[in-house]
Amino acid sequence: MRTIAFLILALALSFSVSAQESVVVSYDGYAGFQGPLWAAKDLGLFKKHGLNAEMVLITGSTRGMAALISGSTDFAQGSASAPIPIRLRGGDIAIVAAALNRFPFSVVTQKDIRKPSDLVGKKIGILNFGGSTDLAITLAFREWNIPRKAVTILASGGAPERLAALSSHAIDATVLSPPETLVAARLGMNILAHLRRSKSGLPSNSHHGAAFISGEKSGDGEAVCACLQRGDLRV
Repeated sequence: MRTIAFLILALALSFSVSAQESVVVSYDGYAGFQGPLWAAKDLGLFKKHGLNAEMVLITGSTRGMAALISGSTDFAQGSASAPIPIRLRGGDIAIVAAALNRFPFSVVTQKDIRKPSDLVGKKIGILNFGGSTDLAITLAFREWNIPRKAVTILASGGAPERLAALSSHAIDATVLSPPETLVAARLGMNILAHLRRSKSGLPSNSHHGAAFISGEKSGDGEAVCACLQRGDLRV
């Protein structure tokens, strides 16, 4: 509940709202870590803080950022791997809160791949290049001392599509999060590594988790950060 409160109050503080201000909020998939948005919707927390929120699915943080920059959406929940480069180039967006401080992903492989070195020469599916799944694989390979060029990286769609590709042997490995990891395990696939338990899990680093992002550079952003650091926000 505290995480949900952080996200909703970050929205309220970083956006000038009147009674039931209408906003469009995007999310980039159906994985469990998207839960704060759905919980906020179901519990009526958006309305409690004066927001009439329309939630839309935009797969992949890169696409979500394109919608945010164009003004099609007002906020987005997704990986911070997409907005950080935009902000560094002067883009008019700001990360105001983070739902996670570790990667929620696991490396899932065909059952005959039992160790990281077995991935050499194999095909690995990610959502898209430059996103969080790409970053997760890059950092995992760095930790395993496997050159990225030793494998073939393919943009293979969202988590359901990557799971289907793995089931049909179109790819040899991918990164998934719950609930897809549970389905993969039931299908007999191997969970090679849980990235949240590794150095690649990026402990205590909110800039690589699933971030909640505001569409404007607002002075309220400093107030949001101060409140989050105090940890005194509640539903």
